[in-house]
Amino acid sequence: MKTIIPLAALAAVIFVIHACSSQESPGTVTTIDSEALYMNNCASCHADSGVSKAPTMTLLASMTPRGIYGALNSGKMRMHGEQLSEAEKRALADYLSDHDTYFNPNEDSLGAMSEDLNPCSVFVELSAQPSWNGWGGDVKNSGFKKGTGLNAQNVSKLKLKWAYGFPDAVRVRSQPAIVGDMLIIGSQNGSVYAINAKTGCTLWHTEVNSAVRGAITVAPGPRGKLTAFLADFSTSVFALDIEDGSIIWETKVGKHVQNAVTGSVTLHGNTLFIPLTSMEVLAAMNPDYDCCTSSGGVVAINALNGEELWHFNTIQEPPKVVGEKENGGKIYAPSGAIVWSSPTVDAGRNLLYIGTGENYTRPTTAYSDAILALDMTTGELQWAFQGTADDGWNLDCFDEDNRINCPDPPGPDLDFGMAPILTTREDGKEVLIVGQKSGVVRAMDPDDNGKLLWETRVGKGTANGGIHWGMASDGKLAYAPVNDNPYWPPDPESEYPLSPGVYALDVTTGKVVWEQPAPEDICKGKSGCMESNSQAPSLIEDVLLAGSLDGHIRAYAANDGAVLWEFNTMKKFKTINGVRAKGGSLDGAGPVAQDGMLYVNSGYGLHGEAPGNVLLAFEIAE
Repeated sequence: MKTIIPLAALAAVIFVIHACSSQESPGTVTTIDSEALYMNNCASCHADSGVSKAPTMTLLASMTPRGIYGALNSGKMRMHGEQLSEAEKRALADYLSDHDTYFNPNEDSLGAMSEDLNPCSVFVELSAQPSWNGWGGDVKNSGFKKGTGLNAQNVSKLKLKWAYGFPDAVRVRSQPAIVGDMLIIGSQNGSVYAINAKTGCTLWHTEVNSAVRGAITVAPGPRGKLTAFLADFSTSVFALDIEDGSIIWETKVGKHVQNAVTGSVTLHGNTLFIPLTSMEVLAAMNPDYDCCTSSGGVVAINALNGEELWHFNTIQEPPKVVGEKENGGKIYAPSGAIVWSSPTVDAGRNLLYIGTGENYTRPTTAYSDAILALDMTTGELQWAFQGTADDGWNLDCFDEDNRINCPDPPGPDLDFGMAPILTTREDGKEVLIVGQKSGVVRAMDPDDNGKLLWETRVGKGTANGGIHWGMASDGKLAYAPVNDNPYWPPDPESEYPLSPGVYALDVTTGKVVWEQPAPEDICKGKSGCMESNSQAPSLIEDVLLAGSLDGHIRAYAANDGAVLWEFNTMKKFKTINGVRAKGGSLDGAGPVAQDGMLYVNSGYGLHGEAPGNVLLAFEIAE
């Protein structure tokens, strides 16, 4: 039996930052100019110029203040942190981070760690195979799982059993894997936790290099035993021994300084597939940034040792200067066509399916806002389907008065943000189901180069969805949460009304079988509360589980959409591990169910949504 590993000190949460700073020490100051502190000590390597391999300021902004402080105080940047006073390190952490959990050692802020970590006294029994694994529960990204112990007859009896808080987090978006009685989940603070799925005690805790945004995948690994595979935001990929959390191997797959991973790894055989996006979409908001030179892609690596097998870029042509900005800077293209979500495995056809997003600059390309099919062995493109052409957009387009880096004209930003679903219809034919931020759901024929079988609009579509994070399907019905958030720019080509809610479509015909509009008047007076559905759903037996930006998790009857149970997570919780925590909007990864229990992430402090930092575990009341 392995020794139980206690949680490490919070200050050891580290982002991989290359050693780089000026030689000048700022000395002791009484009034700290944070911007000057950054310029004198950090900017030469961490500016968004891309001249260094160090993480850019855009990526640093995604870290929590305590994570940056930890890097300076005891992590990779400690040699340079020694040149700074305690107050200066804290000032830099607050200045660089874009989070609202500001570092204050004298305040018990959201996610502050207490001494009571509730470590497990004994290890858990591990099954031979994980019961919930990867994004959507399987490599086809179906979001459908049988044998969970929950169904339409007992789901209304669910009650909260325990709550687990994540320190230094304002959102929880990693979908856990469950192996026997072990639950493995990543966090925004750059840590991976193994938790007893029944009791909530902590088995082990491992620090990686940055936030873990995607799902965890567990499978037999290089040591001949179960291994957890994951990627963090900085494009570092890890294989962890699930008995103690030790790192078996680690590799970095991003080639561009702005590459990042927001999706989840997918494993087939001994090949691990990692999706790549780019944070140039955010860097473009800086008028002095010469946008843009990166693209999305997928990297295949050997799961036994981390060695790269192939690397596919969604844009094959190297970027070049295509124009000059108003301020004299350069415009580069082509760029973008990023991959936000998880790859889907089609083992029978030896294909890998990915969805792509918009181009960041013009001219645009043929593989943006598209579904691409790649040969799993070589990474070569086999076919492509483009949902929206000529979509050039980045976050600078929000600034209507000062669009220095926004493509002219700006596109609608209608990504395929979800992982494609490979499912089998009732007549035995396999089809691909894909939803787009345009609010359109499509069925495609994988036997005929992605030929369109049907398409159905269920939402108006906005830059944040439409269909945002995902869908679920059992082959009979396809379930589509629709965001249609009024706070985001709508699809200018759509005359369809904003229609947030949950929809069920017949997989064979595309006909809407039922719809359940998002409840109204729930969010009145509540900051960050929005009455729409962005989170990916999960389908278990005859129940659809779907979270909302209003903080509620709801169980719908899969056949007619009737609400069978709901729970409001947008409140404070007493956690089993002693971390101060609260719930917020439900977004990103869907809920997970197994052995009569339900696990729900709550909190999404991004896009104006309500922050939170808690994992909630429910059980059937006796």
